[in-house]
Amino acid sequence: YITALIVFGVICFGDHFIQLWVGTEFKDSYLCALFVIVPCLLQLPQEIGNQTIFAKNKVKKLAIVYVLMALVNIVLAVFLAPQFGALGICMSIFVAYMVRTIGMDVIFYKDLNINVMSFFKDTFVKLLIPLVLCLVLGFTINAVISIDSWLGFVIKGICFVGSYATVMYLFAMNENEKELVLSPIKKLFKKL
Repeated sequence: YITALIVFGVICFGDHFIQLWVGTEFKDSYLCALFVIVPCLLQLPQEIGNQTIFAKNKVKKLAIVYVLMALVNIVLAVFLAPQFGALGICMSIFVAYMVRTIGMDVIFYKDLNINVMSFFKDTFVKLLIPLVLCLVLGFTINAVISIDSWLGFVIKGICFVGSYATVMYLFAMNENEKELVLSPIKKLFKKL
């Protein structure tokens, strides 16, 4: 949930943030940021599996995946950088990250007997509609709140976090997750 919040926040409001921070002359940096951060949406939720690779001593295969990732990155960068500049480098990083994720998924499935397809179904397919709804809400907030200042950015961020939390609580979380969210709030009110 937190990874998706950050990634979707960058997708919806990253352009505004970059313009406020460094100015409009760096507007292409937004696309670069997207290419670098979007693969995190798939890779970071699998971090437990990554740690399992170390625990089960399958590091050699992981090293092969990382070498392959680096080779893909270098080869693509050589071809894309002359035409697209920094954006080409970021595109090569995006593809390399996806190669890493797929390679790690192969290790999870073959060597660790983790049902990767079940994980993706339970994680990403289940969250698809709520995430699309959050993306639509984020773009709507960005369009409706047209204050072009840091105050406007903060207001957009607060509105997005509130909308995201509400959608995820109502449409994505199971009962255990809802209880994990509510229990600290209940304890806080008991102390007051």
